[in-house]
Amino acid sequence: MPFPLFVIAIALSLGVPGVGASTATCIAPSSPTAEAAEVMQASARLLAGMRPAGIHGSQISATRFWQAHAAAMDAEWARARAQTLAAWRRFAEREVDGLDGARGILFYPFSGPDFMYAHTLFPRAPRYLLIGLEAPGDAPAWPQMNEAQAAAALAQLRHSTASLMRLSFFMTNSMKDDLNRGKLAGVAPIMMAMATRGGLAVRAVEAVHLNDEGILCAGAAPRGGIGGVRLQLAEAGRSAPRELVYLQADLSDRALANTPQVERHVRAMGAGPVLLKAASYLLHRDEFSGARSLVLERASLVLQDDSGVPYTAYSDSQWMARLYGSYSQPINLFRARRQESLRDAYARQAQPLDAGIGYRHRPGTSNLQVFEKRPARTALQQATAR
Repeated sequence: MPFPLFVIAIALSLGVPGVGASTATCIAPSSPTAEAAEVMQASARLLAGMRPAGIHGSQISATRFWQAHAAAMDAEWARARAQTLAAWRRFAEREVDGLDGARGILFYPFSGPDFMYAHTLFPRAPRYLLIGLEAPGDAPAWPQMNEAQAAAALAQLRHSTASLMRLSFFMTNSMKDDLNRGKLAGVAPIMMAMATRGGLAVRAVEAVHLNDEGILCAGAAPRGGIGGVRLQLAEAGRSAPRELVYLQADLSDRALANTPQVERHVRAMGAGPVLLKAASYLLHRDEFSGARSLVLERASLVLQDDSGVPYTAYSDSQWMARLYGSYSQPINLFRARRQESLRDAYARQAQPLDAGIGYRHRPGTSNLQVFEKRPARTALQQATAR
């Protein structure tokens, strides 16, 4: 029989606007009531395998299948922290956090639902914008599931995130299969679990869309529009709310021409850091020239592996570069994207990496680069330099 979590059902119905919201009138995303925030946090903690603090969700957390899920999540996150995440947090503290370019909204294109690395590498970002091709989805509808369905949903979550936890990137086809046939809709539950395990409280989950001007509005996208999901987050000791926005969007030139609101939204965020990891070398291709230009124009700092923007696109006059790890060539699947200029640069000088990341995820084989934009020269400085 379904779980009698009627309170969660009410909160979710209030927190996620219905399909068909129009862009004609843009209603700004709202903050939840205290009761709705409590219930949503309980739902996120159930997904993360962490026992809810109050009475909400107590029926599920008392079951054997949830306790098995919690034990599996505890073990997986402990392993990930010990083997990779702790090392990447130390790297960010040492090499990224103090840079002026690391401030501001984080833009993470081709991310899928990878909030785990976004938050690990940029833990102080006030807002995160992730863009991928997967459906946004919403918070899980626990009251509509019986025990077998809830157990299957949690198993689906573990399977969907397994490659990210162990390899540092999502296996896209495997995740797509999970999301298409499972009880958890879209990427929202994955991000809810990651945010909670990252020490953040998920207060609200709601459907959002971009209007024609690129403004983020509450409600699902109209047909042919750009939709997504917004998570309102809270952090202990920090009064200002934080925000994670995921948009389902194609960043190819052809798609961007048909959905200019995506570019308008990114530009309106102002300068800030960009994260590129396991990006399938899409920004190396001619048909992604618009997205490549958008990254370079908007970014104050780019943290990427070699699958991001080609090394030759970062001119010495505009960018300060620091190279980490080792680079010889991409994995066989992308061997045509080998960059001789990047290989030569690594041969000249590179600093070590303590952990693996990207397609070459084994420690000692990974590469990472930090490109920070140089301050713009004034006309007087340019004349003096000549």
